[in-house]
Amino acid sequence: ASEEPIHQGAAVEQDAAKFADLAVTSCFDQGEDKAGLEALARTSGWNPVGAAELKKNSGAASSMLAGWTFEGKSGAVAVMLSQENVSPPVYVCSLTAKLSGSETYERVRSALQSQLKTDLADQIESGGHKKTTYWVRHTQACEALVAVVRSGSPELITVRVLHGRNRPPIGK
Repeated sequence: ASEEPIHQGAAVEQDAAKFADLAVTSCFDQGEDKAGLEALARTSGWNPVGAAELKKNSGAASSMLAGWTFEGKSGAVAVMLSQENVSPPVYVCSLTAKLSGSETYERVRSALQSQLKTDLADQIESGGHKKTTYWVRHTQACEALVAVVRSGSPELITVRVLHGRNRPPIGK
């Protein structure tokens, strides 16, 4: 096995655990910290998405704050950070990659369950896409939502993390 750092694209899509590691270290740990993501992108050699592309994907409901891409063995990997235009802000960070045939949605889901030490419950997203959603960090102030989204292509996996959504504490 390669000892390549998890943040470099070549190994990411070949291993569900490495993809889960990258989702945790980028979007889960730093998904509401643009400066932290920018530092990770710089040290990892990711390519920034241009301002015109960010603006094109912004609208009344949300604004694209930053994005990066890098090439892996089977294609591009993208990390995108946006902010819902509400107060207090809700940040959405997503990691999308094309995984090899054996690295399925279920393997990514299992790797994330293991790393975040929580069970996942399957849900159906509008449009018939299967989505796994679970709350993994919860305080009086806010929580983080992690979703694994299966698109129409079985190789394309997105892990999406929402930070800052307020709701009453669990059990109240």
